[in-house]
Amino acid sequence: MRSRTVAGINRLLAILAVFSIIAIVLTSCSSGDGSQAEKGFPAVTGKAGQKPSIAKGTGQPPKELKTRVLHKGDGHEVGKKDTVLASYTGQLWNGKVFDSTWENNRGPASFGLDQVIPGWKEGLAGKHVGDRVQLVIPPDKGYGDKENGPIPAGSTLVFVVDIKDSANMTDTSALASAKPLNPELGKGLSVAGKPGTKPELKISKEFKAPTEFQVTVLNEGKGEPIQADDIVGYHITAQLVGKDGPKDSPQSSWEMGGIQNTQQSIGTNPNMMKLFLGQKIGSRVLVQMPAAKGAGGATQDARVVILDLTGKLATK
Repeated sequence: MRSRTVAGINRLLAILAVFSIIAIVLTSCSSGDGSQAEKGFPAVTGKAGQKPSIAKGTGQPPKELKTRVLHKGDGHEVGKKDTVLASYTGQLWNGKVFDSTWENNRGPASFGLDQVIPGWKEGLAGKHVGDRVQLVIPPDKGYGDKENGPIPAGSTLVFVVDIKDSANMTDTSALASAKPLNPELGKGLSVAGKPGTKPELKISKEFKAPTEFQVTVLNEGKGEPIQADDIVGYHITAQLVGKDGPKDSPQSSWEMGGIQNTQQSIGTNPNMMKLFLGQKIGSRVLVQMPAAKGAGGATQDARVVILDLTGKLATK
């Protein structure tokens, strides 16, 4: 349920096809307690941490955004710029479910609050990790008069959201406090730039394309090591390298769309495990990837990638 598209990111993702962005929907207002029907709120049954059942709305749907806390958590407050990890069910006012992370073993989803419909951002900012929140979102805080997949134009949306974790992935302060290690990178390859700023990747024709997977820590962060169950936030800078040297110029999320995050925990993908497992938040990591066979048997060029690790979300 994306509310906007990150410009230019497709080209960057083509360079390193293990990264993706998730966006969703929602907002804030009044908060309440309990799962019984209140004015403007369909009744909800089911324990926090388990799949909820939401009754269909009765009467006319509210014209303003409404939120209530069904179960209060004891975690930290969700910030307006946070990326949130949540399990949720979304349905129309008439009770028809259009999306649920509880189906097909999907598991919790992560999304940036600056990338979702106003109802989600206003409704979840200020809540706490561990909260189960019900949101009733009028059309002007959702998709308005435009149809969006299974959601008809002019729909009032009802969500129950379990907030699992949140972090401000756009905060680069952890990068700025990292310790430069200044490792030898080999002939024709250099990386400049202070910690916490966009790296300047330079590859000359003297650089020999990597023939094996290599990971080099350029700046060591002071944050927690990344675990297999974590979703990771990062900046990425990358360049293709062919037999005759570098291709085009480096592409960077520092300029093209901002912080990225892995859609799922890194343990679900062997490539992501190679890239992230054990690295400390705040680190700048150089990754060299050899040429490989892609879909349909086509050969993919070698890649040189810099990852700046800004934050993480714990899925367990």
